Amino acid sequence: MRWPLSPTKVYDPSLGDEVLREAAVRLADGDWAAAEALRGTRDDPWVVNSVLHEDDTVPIARFQEWAAISGSSYSLAHLGHAQLAAAWAMVEQPESNAASETIEGPFATTLRQADATFQDAAALDPAAAEPWVGLMATGRALQLPIKQIEERFVQVHARASFRFDACLHMLRAMSARQGGTHEKMFRLARWLRHEAPAESPVHGLLHLAHVEYVLSETESGLGLDDYLNRVEVAKELKGAALDYLRASPTEVTVGHLETLNLLLLTVVPRDALSARAVRESIRRIDNRATELPWSFWGDDIERQFRTVRDLRARAAKAA
Repeated sequence: MRWPLSPTKVYDPSLGDEVLREAAVRLADGDWAAAEALRGTRDDPWVVNSVLHEDDTVPIARFQEWAAISGSSYSLAHLGHAQLAAAWAMVEQPESNAASETIEGPFATTLRQADATFQDAAALDPAAAEPWVGLMATGRALQLPIKQIEERFVQVHARASFRFDACLHMLRAMSARQGGTHEKMFRLARWLRHEAPAESPVHGLLHLAHVEYVLSETESGLGLDDYLNRVEVAKELKGAALDYLRASPTEVTVGHLETLNLLLLTVVPRDALSARAVRESIRRIDNRATELPWSFWGDDIERQFRTVRDLRARAAKAA
């Protein structure tokens, strides 16, 4: 299915997923049945989270009503995600950037409320992964020791192996920008590369690790494309991209879009194979930009996406 928006519009927080968009609209109107029905019916729960909790589209009161009436662990976990989003809305610094130096005031209070909500959801359904993903997010925000984040990751992984958002939380917790080290971050990213199913979107996190490395080295003046053109970096990213493109669906579902956007950003056409990877990534993305990775450079996601897409397309044509 083609992108349903105008061809001049390349970023939609719903990623063109009409089912999720409808569930969010209905939930905002006080009807939570469609949102509840998403439980267990999709293989991309991280996309469900991003759509339902995007930019206060759904007021937190609707999540409170849903949890109170439904009483399910799933609805309670989504209340926790809404509380987490409300906490981050209190601070200027986006969640994707380095953690604040201090955790205090209303921000800390709301984070702890979210953490308690996720704990309650986990107790209500011990088999559910969703509450533990939330606990990874609140653990990072509260700046818990990496060991505790890892313990929460283990809980998710035991219930939903290689879930994209859990692996993303773990990678970011291990990054140098958030108190970890390059060594730990790349060790995790390469473990995912070798252990996750070949078609899993988590393969894109190796590409993200390289971006995180550059972002942490900004004071050194390291430029992204200069770094990506290093022989050993380009070789690793090209191989990972080609493996993922061979294994993953050619007719792309929204759960794969973040990974494809990461491939587009990080694979620089240097030869016929890397050029093929770029062209195929552009084809599969089909003008569907995602917040990750383009929001790293500001709010103008569309401009960042278009600039890099056009640059990579020209280079692929010339390669």
